[in-house]
Amino acid sequence: AGGVKGGPPAIPDAAKGHLQKALAIWTPLTNGSLPSDAQAAAEAQYCTVLVYNQLGDSAGVLEQSNRLLQQWPTYAHSWRVYPLVVKTYKEQIRAGKIAEEAGQATIDALHRQLLERYPDCPLAGQALRNSKAALSTESGKKGGEQ
Repeated sequence: AGGVKGGPPAIPDAAKGHLQKALAIWTPLTNGSLPSDAQAAAEAQYCTVLVYNQLGDSAGVLEQSNRLLQQWPTYAHSWRVYPLVVKTYKEQIRAGKIAEEAGQATIDALHRQLLERYPDCPLAGQALRNSKAALSTESGKKGGEQ
């Protein structure tokens, strides 16, 4: 019993239930329904992103990652959502849900944003290499169009 061919294994229903319960606990912390300090809210938001990723909910990953990056950009682990977002966009490109050019442009923008916001994070080197590769590909296309 696996998941999508080549993808992660399917999550058992019992585990999905536990993940849904976790979302029910963390969501009130992130949306202000329960009093919490900024650190607790940011941590709950980060965990929410991880749960949506585990559930394979790409819309949830993108929405909740964006929320984390907008509301808690200085949270120590915010940079960790970038690989999840990039992976989600790549999956959407492969599935034909978004056009390759548009998806790749978004991924390139994410790499640049990671470098601007979190230049000292462990992913900065890879983001820089990806960003340079994107720029050289882009300039190659412009040169060929003349």
